[in-house]
Amino acid sequence: MNITRRFASTLFCLLGFLPMIGCGPTTDAAKTRQEQFELTAPPSYHQSPHARFARYKTFSVFPFSEEPMDPQLLFFLRNELERKGYTFATGSQIADLMVTQKLFASGEPIVLPPASFTSFAASSPTAVANFPVWGAYHAPSSTDALDLNAPQTFIASVAPPAINSVALVVAYDHRSGKEVWHGTGRSNSDNPDGRVSGQFAIAEALTPFPHVKPPPRAPPPAPEGGALGIRVGVYTADGTLYLPTILAFASISPARDAGIKTNDRITAVNGVSLANFTFHDAMALLHGLAGTIANIDVLRDNQPMSFKIKRLPWRDVWGDSPEE
Repeated sequence: MNITRRFASTLFCLLGFLPMIGCGPTTDAAKTRQEQFELTAPPSYHQSPHARFARYKTFSVFPFSEEPMDPQLLFFLRNELERKGYTFATGSQIADLMVTQKLFASGEPIVLPPASFTSFAASSPTAVANFPVWGAYHAPSSTDALDLNAPQTFIASVAPPAINSVALVVAYDHRSGKEVWHGTGRSNSDNPDGRVSGQFAIAEALTPFPHVKPPPRAPPPAPEGGALGIRVGVYTADGTLYLPTILAFASISPARDAGIKTNDRITAVNGVSLANFTFHDAMALLHGLAGTIANIDVLRDNQPMSFKIKRLPWRDVWGDSPEE
């Protein structure tokens, strides 16, 4: 049987036994969302003592199943790992890590109890899918079974039509085929599209995932390297269009001074569209020489806006940090 199908079948069996928790009805959606965070168990994770994160630099991702939204969720997973400093392995390149995710999404409350189920290790990359826009991904070729212990995660109910999501992210050492890290995250969203609500759960699951050591993007030498003073992640508002989204600013930020705000979605830089760019490719365009002008087009509440921003010397903005 196809490995990914076996993987999916086991997970669907697990999902079928998920118990539900009940919460009192409310007509105040904002209040319910606040209560959700008060009642939610914190994200949990486990890192194997045999993990060699000091040596991991590259990764690939593979699908749990053949669900229609898997390519987009894998695209988001890829971008979040690039944001951690890892390099996506392409072609025949052997990745250090093979990473996958499973999303549990429902309009009802979800409980993911402590559970054990079977997964499969990655021994060599085998291309199984090449999705236009979303990229080419690899899947495990080994049939060595592994037991994965998923920690308990639950989320309280939210007012319809909000979607509750729990994400399970699993990373394998590609050469040994052993699971070295897993984590869970949870979220809710007013958008009923699981690709939208799911990305927040995946991002939370990856919060404790180790960054590359040492960071690969050392600050460019001043004054040549320029920075906008922004922290971004590649997110979607509709499950189809992914754009670099402003998450935070440096203490010194020419972008913020120019009028850019948190949650602005960058659509283009100097006339080049950033639609469905990977994190790595988007950052390559946002970076530039100190003193040069970046013409930034954004969407703010679906309204297009444009800004001209002069890049400042990298170390004036970030010091010795590899951020942006």
